[in-house]
Amino acid sequence: MAGLLRILSDLHLGHAGCAIDRVASLAPLLEGARTVVLNGDTCEQKHRKFAEAGEAGWAALRSMAEERGIELRALRGNHDPRISSTEYLDLAEGRLFVTHGDAVLPYLSPWSPGIVDVKPAMDAFRLEYDEESWADLDQRMDYTQRCRSLTPRYRGEFKQGWLKTIRTMARLAWPPRRPSMILHTWLTAHRRAEEFAAIYRPHSQVMVFGHTHRTGLWRRAIPGGGERLLINTGGYLNPCRALLVEVEDPDSAAPWLRVRRVVRQGGDFQPGPTLLEHRLTPAPGT
Repeated sequence: MAGLLRILSDLHLGHAGCAIDRVASLAPLLEGARTVVLNGDTCEQKHRKFAEAGEAGWAALRSMAEERGIELRALRGNHDPRISSTEYLDLAEGRLFVTHGDAVLPYLSPWSPGIVDVKPAMDAFRLEYDEESWADLDQRMDYTQRCRSLTPRYRGEFKQGWLKTIRTMARLAWPPRRPSMILHTWLTAHRRAEEFAAIYRPHSQVMVFGHTHRTGLWRRAIPGGGERLLINTGGYLNPCRALLVEVEDPDSAAPWLRVRRVVRQGGDFQPGPTLLEHRLTPAPGT
């Protein structure tokens, strides 16, 4: 794969709480890239009040990329389980592992207000997989996709305007257990991501995920030597922040990976300051 590759996640096109008020504002994030990976929750497909706008946003994004000759590769997330059949990507000859991130958490979205009601059904699904199947990434993702069909659909309304962020924060504070679950997830998601990578992609040097809407960079030692860089790219729901990952010529011997903050200028989202540069080492046997 030649040229510049960028990874974005959690756009949530169509969601009334989304910071993206027009798809064209994302154009600077696409410019200059040969390939853009959309790592889950690109648009709203499950929430009945947001689905039509979500599909329209997704169509507009595809059209914008096509006009610029940019390849879009969309991975499934818990909000857009029908956007593609792709759950993960192994890029840069297996050195870069990309997946949305809901699969690494117990019950996918443990902060969801209605998750308690569907836990028994998820547990029943889990019993259908023996340990050999559970150790296979495709089978684990099969379980994840089945569980996505059970996660509660939000049926409320967000209001547009200056009260949007306040209303969003109020929703996050109810029920009372929800703030503590969100905080617990933010504090532990990177550990679960590392455990997930250690099981399913032990030779990966970098894992990129999203889902929790909290940006972060973590380095973790790999048993036997070396380290794995974990990157959470955040999201575009107010008041979240977002990062993008870019890689020059991913399949070259030792490509540079950059993590950049996404900033908003003049109403557009643009690649901002570089927070980290990381060189992928040659894959074994090359």
